[in-house]
Amino acid sequence: LFYQGLAGLATTDPNWLLTSHPDVYLFGARLAAEPYLHNDERIPVWKARLDEALREVNISGSRKQTGATPTMKASRRF
Repeated sequence: LFYQGLAGLATTDPNWLLTSHPDVYLFGARLAAEPYLHNDERIPVWKARLDEALREVNISGSRKQTGATPTMKASRRF
């Protein structure tokens, strides 16, 4: 497997993550900023949003590797 790294943000050229999944940067920045803004109760909100955005990045990467869309199977328990 090949994993592409990220170029630094000091360049004016956007990287693949910023182009395809800008929400990762948005939610990551919000999560990092909340303690400095003394808004600790919002940390779980931004953490959950960042986790979901990163999950979408991983799913997108899986689709590119296999060409298939990952599915979730629901199971019933009585």
